[in-house]
Amino acid sequence: MQKQNNYIFEIIFLPIIIIIFLITSITLYNIHITKKQLENQIKSKKAEFFQEKKNLIYNKVHNINNIIKIDNNKVNKKVKSQLEEKIEIALRVAKNTYKKSNNFSKKSLINVLKNRLSTLIYNKDKNYYFIFDKAGTILAHPEEEIIGKNLNDYFDTDNKKIGSKLFNSLANNEKIGFTQYYFKKPNVKDKVFLKSVGVIYFKPLDIYIGTLVYPRDILNEEKIDLIKKIELNPDLKEYILIFDIFDINGGKDFAQLIVSNSKEEILKRKIGDNVKDKTGNFYRKEVLKLLKEKGDGYHKYWFKKPGFDIEKERYAYFYWNKQWNWIITSGFYFEDLNAQIDKLKNETDVYLKELIKNSLIWGIIFSLVMISISTTIFYKIRRRIKNNQIRLMKSQENLKKAQKISKIGSWSYSYETEDLVLSDETYELFGIEKDKRKVSSKYLLSFVHNDDKRRVNILLDRLVKEKKPYEIIHRLVINKKIKWVNNQCEIFIENNAVIIVGTLQDITEKYEKDKKIEEQSQLLFNQSKMAAMGEMIENIAHQWRQPLSAISISASGLKIESEYRFLDKEKIEEGLTNIIDNTKYLSNTIEDFRKYFAKDKNIVRCNIKEVYKNTIKLLKPKFDTLNIEIKDECEDLFTYTLENELVQCLMNIFNNAHDALMKNKSEKKLIIIKISKKYDNIIIDIRDNAGGIDNNIIQKVFEPYFTTKHKSQGTGIGLYMTQEIITKHLNGFIKVENVKYEIDGIMYKGASFKISLPQELKK
Repeated sequence: MQKQNNYIFEIIFLPIIIIIFLITSITLYNIHITKKQLENQIKSKKAEFFQEKKNLIYNKVHNINNIIKIDNNKVNKKVKSQLEEKIEIALRVAKNTYKKSNNFSKKSLINVLKNRLSTLIYNKDKNYYFIFDKAGTILAHPEEEIIGKNLNDYFDTDNKKIGSKLFNSLANNEKIGFTQYYFKKPNVKDKVFLKSVGVIYFKPLDIYIGTLVYPRDILNEEKIDLIKKIELNPDLKEYILIFDIFDINGGKDFAQLIVSNSKEEILKRKIGDNVKDKTGNFYRKEVLKLLKEKGDGYHKYWFKKPGFDIEKERYAYFYWNKQWNWIITSGFYFEDLNAQIDKLKNETDVYLKELIKNSLIWGIIFSLVMISISTTIFYKIRRRIKNNQIRLMKSQENLKKAQKISKIGSWSYSYETEDLVLSDETYELFGIEKDKRKVSSKYLLSFVHNDDKRRVNILLDRLVKEKKPYEIIHRLVINKKIKWVNNQCEIFIENNAVIIVGTLQDITEKYEKDKKIEEQSQLLFNQSKMAAMGEMIENIAHQWRQPLSAISISASGLKIESEYRFLDKEKIEEGLTNIIDNTKYLSNTIEDFRKYFAKDKNIVRCNIKEVYKNTIKLLKPKFDTLNIEIKDECEDLFTYTLENELVQCLMNIFNNAHDALMKNKSEKKLIIIKISKKYDNIIIDIRDNAGGIDNNIIQKVFEPYFTTKHKSQGTGIGLYMTQEIITKHLNGFIKVENVKYEIDGIMYKGASFKISLPQELKK
């Protein structure tokens, strides 16, 4: 006993001293490292906050500008559509006039036509019809004083003959000629206006019939509509100012504020550039100079912040839309940015104080616990060593068998004696204090989740009856919290005694992490599907525009001819047949897109060639816009797979090729598809002639959120989800590489996406 007492210092106090020293050193080092990391984090966050603010105001401004671009397209389409509609009406009137009065002289027929067309003046008398002959002589016009004069005697603001412009618009043998020029309106002598003119040649009378619209009127309507849309949408209006510019060179009353989220009384207020901020800078002059030189840019100045009487430092982004002559701006105050940094610093200081405090407290607690545990263990070992020697030997034998299976949370149970031996890890797993109570098998099974108890009991019974090991993953309920465990058991027979040895592994963290990864993967899949749905809706709009226009024209024609009582049975049948045919086309289009949006996850037999052709059909309007030529070398190969998911993958790759070709300046744009069989796999090779992918980024194209496009144009998950679907859902493989190839004696270079699929997808 005395010999044992000589080792009290080595057993109890020396480890404690070493642990205290290590804890203190590690804690001080961690505090130092953490402080440095937090300082670097603050610097990084400051730059990150500033960049986020810049991106926010940039995106706010260009969100408005993108809407303006869309509205500009609407204006051009409305102008052309109105001209086409009015010219078609005039042509029908001319044909009917000629048909019913062909025994009149040419001069009389023109007078009759002139009178009939004069009744069709539209848009509050601003727009009208006029007639002229091949020599350019004006035969009919709302202004009587210019009838008989020649169109080539009139010039637009570019000093070009109006007659030449009208004749040149028909030079390409177009049915209807379109042109634009600046000229005065009837009854408005001192101003010129932009006119969009449409003309058509009427052969029976050897004359030209023309009409016009004023784009400015339509543009002003679009401006008013956009301002109303912004005013009614808080998200668009927030942090946005829009100025209508009278003179981009500046001066007094050079602009007018038309959109603001500030007080209503400042709206419609005209502003000048002779204004200084608190630093003495004429900031408006500086902004105008920036816009004239570059068109857009960032500028820092001092300005009164809403709710304050003094000026604050402000950072803003300005953009000059020249088509509408608007300046659009959005900005933020450095005061708000600094408030975020100060908040982060305060949080950092609190965190450091708590870290030091907790480190000291836990260091003291741990040291006291270690002293207590070491002292208790020492005296208990000395007192109980003889009494526990036999039991310890049995435990060691059972422990070796358990370690043979797993070194994690072992236990053993004897059917004869009902002795249950648990390892320390098992006590910890169940949250049971060792030696505080007698632990039975029934007590341990009480921790099993109610929904899993039946499975666990069945496996235990089977283990005893069949003497076969088992493995099961199930839940435990410990202190009202759920733990997921991997439970493995094996039965041993020793001296006719049945002993069950098992292990328990806590896999809660891994299970939850895997579940989170699965949820994130599903989220990315849904995002990719929604992005594809957005593009499909755009394609529907493209495919519907032409048949809807045809239906509208047929219906309008029947209505007008009905009003003039020119209808006959043949024309009615012709118009209705046209409407029915186009309606069937719309219905077929709906069916094509419905198949793509179906949520069917069943494995079906499909022809890969047909799948590719159906995908191209969905994207045809988009490809036609760029005149992309599709070439294929495809065999009719059938496979069992998830058709809709394969369509989504092909669509992502085709869209990627479309975007690359859109940036490429080559006149001939190609996409080549090859479908072939290699061994038991189907190979789909899709390549373009867009020049290939930069070697520095080609290995990153399948990474999530990687994109070379602006954030407003792409999310970077299309190709990532394509790889995920092909590898995890379709049991296939995809790779990308830059290739050179020859077609019709011409060498091309582009990206090649190669997909390998099994001929039969196993569930």
